[in-house]
Amino acid sequence: VSEYLEEFYRDSNGPGLAHKAIYDSRKGKDDLYRQALSAENKKNKRLFSYMQKALSASEEREERMRQENEIFKKRMESLGKVNQEQRHKVEELNSLLKRLGLEKDEDDAEISERDYDSFRSIFQNCIDAIKAKPKPKKKVIRIKFSVENNFSLQKLLDDLDERENKDNSFLLRDLSFHKDKHYHASKLIVDWVIKFGAALDEGGPTKHFFSEVWAQLETLKVHAFGVEVKLFEESPVGAMPNSDEILRCDGKNMEPDLVELIVGKVRRYYRAIGRIMFHSLVRGFVVSSTAMP
Repeated sequence: VSEYLEEFYRDSNGPGLAHKAIYDSRKGKDDLYRQALSAENKKNKRLFSYMQKALSASEEREERMRQENEIFKKRMESLGKVNQEQRHKVEELNSLLKRLGLEKDEDDAEISERDYDSFRSIFQNCIDAIKAKPKPKKKVIRIKFSVENNFSLQKLLDDLDERENKDNSFLLRDLSFHKDKHYHASKLIVDWVIKFGAALDEGGPTKHFFSEVWAQLETLKVHAFGVEVKLFEESPVGAMPNSDEILRCDGKNMEPDLVELIVGKVRRYYRAIGRIMFHSLVRGFVVSSTAMP
């Protein structure tokens, strides 16, 4: 057995140096025993050092994975907040469309570019036909607007509403026509000449005027009898007309006569916006998508 073990373990610690147990029980082999013991200690140290490095690398890898996991969790939380905000906006938009009776039918087909061009052509032909009709003796060739460089839609409508005899007050008046009323329909068709300060209108000021109107819709308000009524509310797609409940000042315990006066002023301001929008279409200017969600 001893010979078999010695043969089997004779090179355990390198060529010609067996396992220390081979020499431990044999007399006269102390030097070889010490050499085998030293070789095995060195081998164990190398193995221990390797295991320490492997453990350290494993801990570093674990820490890196933990940090990456934290980053991933934060990103997922952020994404969850974004998705929640987007879902809220979609729900808000659907609610607005439902209130306005504009819910989209799943069977509704999208308007093609060809259909759009066709509708645009029909509309423009109608406008051209109206312009081509014989003019009355007191014909209106063009309407002139003079506005300040720092244009304010709020100030423009407030001034027009306070001074009904102002030239451009047709924006607020109804279109009734009889001996006691003014006829304003033609003023919506003819060209408007917009003047910003000293700038002459060669198309640029008019385009800028319309752009400013669309941009200021969401801030437009009616002030009357110490009450402030906002005409439009912000939405994910742009300016949306406020609900009747807000426009009628529901819940403010106001006298019916005062409510009617406020609602009348609200109608006039909406009328002005509608006429400005109509004239923009007549002139072929682009109406911002935020003004026509």
